Amino acid sequence: MEFLTFTAEKDDANRRFDRLIACFLPQMPTAIVQKNIRTGFIRLNQKKAKPNSLIQEKDRISIARVLYQEYKDTKEILKKEKLSISIKTLFKNEHLWIVHKERGMLSQKAKKNDTSLNCILKEASQHSPSLSFVPSILHRLDKETSGLIVFSQSLKGAQWFSSIMQENTLGKYYIGIAEGRLLKDEIWEDTIDGERCITEVRLLEEVRYKEKNLSLIEYKIITGKKHQIRKQGEKHQLSLLGDKKYGGFTDDFIQNYALHAYKLAFPKNNLGIPPIVKDSIPEYFKNMAQACLLKLDSPLIL
Repeated sequence: MEFLTFTAEKDDANRRFDRLIACFLPQMPTAIVQKNIRTGFIRLNQKKAKPNSLIQEKDRISIARVLYQEYKDTKEILKKEKLSISIKTLFKNEHLWIVHKERGMLSQKAKKNDTSLNCILKEASQHSPSLSFVPSILHRLDKETSGLIVFSQSLKGAQWFSSIMQENTLGKYYIGIAEGRLLKDEIWEDTIDGERCITEVRLLEEVRYKEKNLSLIEYKIITGKKHQIRKQGEKHQLSLLGDKKYGGFTDDFIQNYALHAYKLAFPKNNLGIPPIVKDSIPEYFKNMAQACLLKLDSPLIL
């Protein structure tokens, strides 16, 4: 019988043998994984092993070619997608890669043939191949929202980022142009579509545009629900300018909203992640602000 052999990497260590194979061949049912381990079609260091054996770095995993060919083709991470799109990097180390997502780019695929930032970063990542750990985007931005996106480079980085999201110790800051007046800094606490939404809002600048009051607002999202800023803005009579879906004003020039994830504030850590990472204001946002006579001169965003 012909076997294909793979080497366990650092991020594979201390995982159960059967669970590692389940990650590597996700279309193979758990019962089939365990059966093939027991019968020797999947081997550890060229020998039969128990499904609950713990993997160590540099272990050799051998899989019968017939099994590999049957299940491997569906694994997205090893499917090369040749995409020539430039990546603006704001920070990168062995654990996390923080980049700029352009307006109009999907964070992750919605359909099979979509191009997404996740695909581009997977293709460009220099992460050493792991059998069980798949580098991936760790959160999402709406398609028409620009700004900072975090991509995992290691299992340790992914786990740490997940923990600070759950503990609510990651500061996520956006700026947007809203229709209406924000009279004072506020904390919006709402239940929308059955979900609790909390956002801190701060006025940066205000102007009049075509007999409308406009506010340049900094948003700090606490709960991070889908379309949170856009939904809460509509609820508080401060819809994003140009956001047709949630009550925003449009005209011949303004056909879409301006919302930019411009800053991430990280807690103290031992992974080498800086306390603050910022993304500069993109051209589309500057053009819309200029058309509305906004100066974008707040010291918070410079």
